[in-house]
Amino acid sequence: MSVIKYKGTDNQWHLLDNIMVSTISVTQTSGTSSADVMSQSAVTETVSGITETVKSHTNDINTLNGEAEITARALVDLDSRTNEIEAHTANTSIHFSGNEKRNLDSLATNIGAISGFTSDDALMLETMTRRSMRDFTSSGFTAFKNALIGAIDDMSLEKHGLKVGDYITTSHTISSSAVSFTYVIAGFNIAKGWDNNNGHRLEFDHIGIIVSTNKTVPWNKGGAVSASTNHTLSTGGTWTTGSGSCYANSDLHYYLTNTVLPQVQADLGGSYIMENGMMLSYSANTSGYGRLGTGAGCVSAYRWYQKQKICALSEIQIYGSIATSSSGYDTGEACRQLDVFKVYTPPEIFGSRAIWLRNVVGKTQATRTQTEGRTSWGTVGGNQCVAGLVLFAKPRT
Repeated sequence: MSVIKYKGTDNQWHLLDNIMVSTISVTQTSGTSSADVMSQSAVTETVSGITETVKSHTNDINTLNGEAEITARALVDLDSRTNEIEAHTANTSIHFSGNEKRNLDSLATNIGAISGFTSDDALMLETMTRRSMRDFTSSGFTAFKNALIGAIDDMSLEKHGLKVGDYITTSHTISSSAVSFTYVIAGFNIAKGWDNNNGHRLEFDHIGIIVSTNKTVPWNKGGAVSASTNHTLSTGGTWTTGSGSCYANSDLHYYLTNTVLPQVQADLGGSYIMENGMMLSYSANTSGYGRLGTGAGCVSAYRWYQKQKICALSEIQIYGSIATSSSGYDTGEACRQLDVFKVYTPPEIFGSRAIWLRNVVGKTQATRTQTEGRTSWGTVGGNQCVAGLVLFAKPRT
């Protein structure tokens, strides 16, 4: 008698051993003998009063006994694996297992639920990764100024969408001519600190802004460093008539403070432009030794001038060191390179314009940027474009 295992209605495997089957119909369908392959129709047997049903199957009756349970487990496992595989909704050639999909869904949920990640944070992240200067002209001066004020309050340019090099442009009419003004963020707290004697450092947070124009003027109309003939600057910051020399009394500084500055205050607000003490040259030795060689002339004296709101840039502020200027006095309060020039070159900030700087090179020459960006010098009677540095801060109460 053969030993037969079958799965009953109670979902359990049962052993048919030494049980006489009351009714069975077996016929040969293939193979070489009736003992090899048989087709068994449904078999109903009564065992101890329980009726069991064996489902139809086609297999070698001798191997079915040992493989039935293995086959059943394999089918269950295959069914589970099939159900676990899901197609990606956007690309049916990409598949994730159920576990992978659950992990991705959980990650997406966690990212979406990060506490405190606001639109301000998103703006700061976008600004920090931005690699180019941003033009705020279309936003207008009110939006630009509000962003500057917010940056000062939070001590962060990026939080308000600002970086060094960002700029805004406008136009003013000067002597019946349209003159473009470009305001460029130069750095945060570029003159932070305090000196009770000279007052050349600010004790409060501020932003340095370069204002450059396409207007060309001479450094000194008379053609010499000592040839200013119609104005002098007192140490208290007041302009008077009379002869003066070097940058403190130059036509360039006079033009910046009396023509450019009023336009800057109109654009950014007069109460937001801070006064500062500056160390400026006021005397020249016309036969002294400078960097251009014997007898070329050089600065002979500097002193502190108070209540200055604008000044031409220095070589150190642009290039990080003295290059062609004539004296170590040139450091003064302008003793560090501006942050914007650690990132961008002068042509990127000024375009194709050559800009007058404040340092003296010789008795007839002053420093300037060259159009391709290098430091250079020019005869003070000639015209170059104008740029000045102002300090923007919240009004003092």
